[in-house]
Amino acid sequence: MAELLKPYLAPLPAKGGYDPYNDGRVRTVTPAAGQPVRVEFTGTRVDVVLQKRGAGSGERGVETVSVRIDGQKPSKLPALYGFPRVSAFPQSGWPILLKVGSQAPLAAEDWTLRLANISADGKSARFTLHGSITGDDGEGVSTNRFVSKSGRIVLEPEDWNLAYCYAVFKRAVPAGYEVKWQAVLHGQDSVIPVTGPAGVENAVTVAQGLPPGKHVLELSGPVAAVRSYYPSAER
Repeated sequence: MAELLKPYLAPLPAKGGYDPYNDGRVRTVTPAAGQPVRVEFTGTRVDVVLQKRGAGSGERGVETVSVRIDGQKPSKLPALYGFPRVSAFPQSGWPILLKVGSQAPLAAEDWTLRLANISADGKSARFTLHGSITGDDGEGVSTNRFVSKSGRIVLEPEDWNLAYCYAVFKRAVPAGYEVKWQAVLHGQDSVIPVTGPAGVENAVTVAQGLPPGKHVLELSGPVAAVRSYYPSAER
C-alpha cells in the first residue's frame, strides 16, 4: 500500500513562483542568527522549525528552546486545551460520546464517566463524572443537557452514541462501565532539537487553537524558522 501511494506524495516543482510556505494562509520567518527570536504573526497555529543535531552529538550542549506566546507559556493559555477521542464501546472502535464540550478553562487531566441505570435500548443512562485534577464533578442523565460543577465538561443529549452502539452491536454494557477521555494541551512550553534524517524538516507545533488574530511568539534559543498558519485567506 505504501509503494502505491508514494508516487502521489512526491514533491512537485513550484509553479509560477508559488511558495506553499508563504502564501495567504501560511507564513514562514527565518530569524537572524544569534539574535533573540520575537515574531509577530496572525494565525491560530505556529510551528517552530528546529536546528538539527548531528548524528552522535548526544545530549550535551543541546540547547532547549523555551516558548512564550503573548507573554505566557502555552500551557497557561486555556484556548490551547481540547478533548481528543473518547474511549470506545466494548470490542469496537466507536466512541460512546461523539463530542465533549466545555464552558470553563481546562487543565491537562484524565476524565472518567461512570454509567448506571442504563435502559435496555441504551437511550437513557445515569452517570457520575470525575476528573483526575478537578475531582468529583457532578452527575446527570444522558437524555438531559449536563454541565459539570466546574463547567469544564458539557454534554448535550445528541453527543451520546450509546443507543446507536446498542442497536448495531446487539449487546449492552454493564452498570458501572467507565467512559474515559483526556483534556490535552495542543502546544509545548519548550522543545529540544533532535537528530533526524537528512532532508526531513524538524518542525514542532508549539501552539494550535489560538484565538484568530495577532499574536507574539518569543523563543529563548536558536531555531531555523518559525511558521504560522491562518485558516482564513484574509489578513
